Amino acid sequence: MCHKTRTTRGCPRTRVLGAWVLLFLCARSLAGPTGLDVSLVATRVPVARTPGSNEVFDQAQLVRIAPDGTTEILTPDFHSACDPDVSHDGQRLLFAGKPAPESTWQVHELDLATGRHRRVVSTAGDCRSPVYLSRLFTLDSPEPWSTLLYVGTEDAWNVTGSGWIRNLFNVRLDGTEPRRVTANPADNLDPFQAWDGRVLYASRRLTAAGVDGSRLFAVNLDGTDYEHYGAEQGGRFQRMPCTTAEGLVVFVESEPSSPDGAGQLAAVTESRPHHSYRRLTGDESLLYLNPAPLRGSEVLAARRPASGGPASLVVFDTHTGIERRVARDPNFDLRQPKALQERARPDGRSTVVNTEFPNGVLFAMNCYDADERLADQLEPGMLKTLRVIEGVPATGVTPAPINRRLLGEVPIEADGSVNIELPADLPIELQALDADGVALATCGWIWVKQKENRGCIGCHEDPERTPENLFVDAMKKPSVIVAPPPGERRSVGFCRDVMPILERRCGATDCHGGIEAPWREAEGGSAAEQVYNLLRTHYITPGTARTSRLVWHLAGHNTARSWDKESAQPGPFKQMPPRKATPLEAQERRTLIEWIDLGATWE
Repeated sequence: MCHKTRTTRGCPRTRVLGAWVLLFLCARSLAGPTGLDVSLVATRVPVARTPGSNEVFDQAQLVRIAPDGTTEILTPDFHSACDPDVSHDGQRLLFAGKPAPESTWQVHELDLATGRHRRVVSTAGDCRSPVYLSRLFTLDSPEPWSTLLYVGTEDAWNVTGSGWIRNLFNVRLDGTEPRRVTANPADNLDPFQAWDGRVLYASRRLTAAGVDGSRLFAVNLDGTDYEHYGAEQGGRFQRMPCTTAEGLVVFVESEPSSPDGAGQLAAVTESRPHHSYRRLTGDESLLYLNPAPLRGSEVLAARRPASGGPASLVVFDTHTGIERRVARDPNFDLRQPKALQERARPDGRSTVVNTEFPNGVLFAMNCYDADERLADQLEPGMLKTLRVIEGVPATGVTPAPINRRLLGEVPIEADGSVNIELPADLPIELQALDADGVALATCGWIWVKQKENRGCIGCHEDPERTPENLFVDAMKKPSVIVAPPPGERRSVGFCRDVMPILERRCGATDCHGGIEAPWREAEGGSAAEQVYNLLRTHYITPGTARTSRLVWHLAGHNTARSWDKESAQPGPFKQMPPRKATPLEAQERRTLIEWIDLGATWE
């Protein structure tokens, strides 16, 4: 049952529920009416929490805030609860809850009229940020069906090994038919369904060098048509998107990032997200979180002092920039506000995904037009093949970066087009190679869904630059299948693949085979470790062979391109092996290049 707390001149009157619940119910109530004509639901986090807890929402509870300021705890049966989402009819709540401190976060649904709750999703990992979705349908389905989305933590390390992977998953409202939506080996957070039916979310972009930031992305309910949303405008860290009834996408941005994601409010329009960025707030002494649509141009948000202190709830008008506080409590952080009101259901979506098919198709009209920064610097014929890389996240208790395995290479047609069939639901990287097998461009992690036919001119492309539809050369042929069995997918590691080449070629007496050669055993580490550290420190750029001095020495000249800052480094670069030594075979040279382009890993 739900439990109410009413404002009086003494302690609030409470129902006895045990010591820990009593602590919440006896806290000071909100300071006065909200000034709104609708009730709110919010997450209330005690300022004084259990010492040693690293969880932001430890001991949090969901509360209903009436227009007169009366509060009502909605989740007394839970040790912690957060991430509320209101159903389209305004009668139910989805939320993430932990019945006990040692429990994992799981998705529950609460009937607001009766106070009864049920668990919807239960997995081995944490499930957070559930969202009610519009309906899905197929051309031959008897009727549409409703689903929800949530963020699921997977038992695998992200691309740099700095934390667990979190992806988006879809499930029916009765908890059946769970399906993967995203296959990005990083953090995918803060989902929100826009009016056009797509899901907006924030994705951490993790590289071999560390965190690059987080940006907004959009994807269909079934995981198809993954798209960068909003280009490279605004702060480096962008999170918590929502859309207003007037077609504005409001989000939180910061630089650098803050532990709870707080920052300033910014926005783009749904109609032109790549060309409409504007900052909405600018007082650096105040930080914002969790914007949510209220009505018209108004959004609800949490706001806290940048110097520290409890967060309160405000209404912000995106047209005028005027904001007003609607709820505060000095003993609690108030976060994640939502209006308890009926709301329009976003557009439904048809799906082509069929789990009976193992693969999907990805075709590109023109690889030369994939990145506007390079478009005027790529000459016809410069791109020869497309390298397809599978990401295999590490598992186990020891943190480790993702392993990259080669699925294969396919030719790029003379007009720049490709047409490939790939395994579904795998993180995939694509690298466009020149005649020497050196990557000139690498895309971020993408994926295809089962039976999806996805056209692409670049996942970070501005949709307004989409070229005219053409019957390109690659589409005149069957798709090239790049889906070898897992046992035939090849990785390239230093110990197994690179060190033997160096020992055989560079360790010869006519090259670097002297007594001081680093591959000779020495105190303080193995020969392989010494050579590996030497290369990583002075001769290679992991992930980019063309800017690596080792490759410059193999080629006898600087192989960096005009768009690389390293292209300005002058030579000459002595060709290695020297002319008197036995030259590298083509496959040996290719292995060295592949090793660097794939991240220059030890194993």
